[in-house]
Amino acid sequence: MESLIINQTTQTPRIAFDAEAGNGEIVGVSFPEHANDFYACVHEWVDQFFAEDSTRTLHVAFNLNYFNTATNKELRLLMKFLDKHYTEEKSVRITWFHEEGDEDMEDIGKGYSVSLNVPVSVEAV
Repeated sequence: MESLIINQTTQTPRIAFDAEAGNGEIVGVSFPEHANDFYACVHEWVDQFFAEDSTRTLHVAFNLNYFNTATNKELRLLMKFLDKHYTEEKSVRITWFHEEGDEDMEDIGKGYSVSLNVPVSVEAV
């Protein structure tokens, strides 16, 4: 399985999912014109990751400075998608990073965590 790498632009985050390491990260800002199309490849990659070996662990880290409403919807869908895999007894971990003192981003991470079964670690950087 190949890794998924999408370079950061002024409107989209860097997306890097490494199949060998079992790690994924979404970093930067996110306000793409078509957020659902932009994030569709992440859903596909996660499905393929677990289809190839359902015993592996996937750790996904989110480190976003800013995102728009459309991205918020897609992030929520992505987290619910990861949560679905977790409830199917697949090993999933999520870390939500926020800048120290950025209470808005901290609250968003905590808000995501309360609606999921998968553990979400909210950490300042």
